[in-house]
Amino acid sequence: MKATYEDGTVRVERDARQQLYDASGFGTPLDGDAVALTPVEAAYLLAQGKLEDIDGDGYAAFARRALDDTATLRVYSDLRDRGYYLSHDDALCLYERGDHPANSTPETRVEAVSEDAVVEPARLPSLLAVADDDGDVTYFAVERTEPEGDFADVTQKNVEAAPTTGSGVAVGSDGTLAEARYGSERPDDALVLSSVEAAYLARRGVLDADTEADDHRLAVYADLRDRGTCPRTGFKFGADFRLYETTDDDHAALLVSALDSDARVPVVEVSRAVRLAHGVKKKMSFALVGDGVEYVVVERERP
Repeated sequence: MKATYEDGTVRVERDARQQLYDASGFGTPLDGDAVALTPVEAAYLLAQGKLEDIDGDGYAAFARRALDDTATLRVYSDLRDRGYYLSHDDALCLYERGDHPANSTPETRVEAVSEDAVVEPARLPSLLAVADDDGDVTYFAVERTEPEGDFADVTQKNVEAAPTTGSGVAVGSDGTLAEARYGSERPDDALVLSSVEAAYLARRGVLDADTEADDHRLAVYADLRDRGTCPRTGFKFGADFRLYETTDDDHAALLVSALDSDARVPVVEVSRAVRLAHGVKKKMSFALVGDGVEYVVVERERP
């Protein structure tokens, strides 16, 4: 099919609506039988041999917009080759499988990035697509969640504590604290609290001790405890916490890492965290600390 470039648009005329839009969901219908294509759509159709060369002054600059954004073009091509319809204007949007642009709206916004990109977890759409240097595309599903649990609140006050040789504090053996899964027991029956546990309990008046803890970790720990869940150290899994949501559960299904709400993270670090969590049968969550705490769960996805 022949196409022309004019006034910032690739326009395909003869039988374009039937062959491109009606049959395959490409472009936007114009007057008569014409269809307008975005740079990415035009580049894809050229590569597929469904368009001939495009004529018109200024087309080289138009096409360069698609070629410069190679991640978007690779992701668009990969999803198209899987049989999905997509729209591409200011953002790449994915229709549910089988839905046609003529009678539906796209359900999923996709952020296409290269493997050396830096992303903001707070602003990720529901699908992150990473085009690596080998030309492969890896997809990550992004979901906001609200952790909830059934761990009891600790109500006693002014429990005496003694410093340990580490960063935590020790308290006498206490059934209530142990039942809520605070601390770790020593052979002398003392309960050793981590620095973040001690800081949280001191802030609530349970513990009589001077404590310090990282502000972001403490904010996330406090929020999770206030939700009735039990955060424990996630160090061995490369995270701040592993999270238990019920007293009957001995398996922590979620890993949590605390970040500032405006944090920017290399996408390779996101991939590493998700891979590690998956390897130990857990999900990875980023806890974003701002006015409150927002939890963003990221998992591998294959559309």
